[in-house]
Amino acid sequence: ETRQRGEALRGELKQLEELSRTSEGLQDEARRLYERSRREASAQALLVEELEKERAQRLEQEQSRLSASLQAEELQSSLEEGSLQSGHRGGRASADELAALRRAVAKGTRELYAARVSG
Repeated sequence: ETRQRGEALRGELKQLEELSRTSEGLQDEARRLYERSRREASAQALLVEELEKERAQRLEQEQSRLSASLQAEELQSSLEEGSLQSGHRGGRASADELAALRRAVAKGTRELYAARVSG
């Protein structure tokens, strides 16, 4: 009976050792998964930040494009209005009108170039 009891205890000990190894393996796996989830969460946070920057940049480019479009429309309107007003001079613009037109074109060109470079 003592011998049987010893064998039973050795069998239980073997099972407990096996459970202990399984538990340690599971704990190691849990640590690895936790570290992986931390790395992936960090990577996701960086991607979200990059996405938000891209969205902001796109919005800024869109606003610049709209602004340039409005300026172009204003310039076109101004040119049409100027050509109507200068019609009494045979369709020719005065020196002041030409200078103002050149300044407006240069300004619009700089702003358009800046919008494209920033984008």
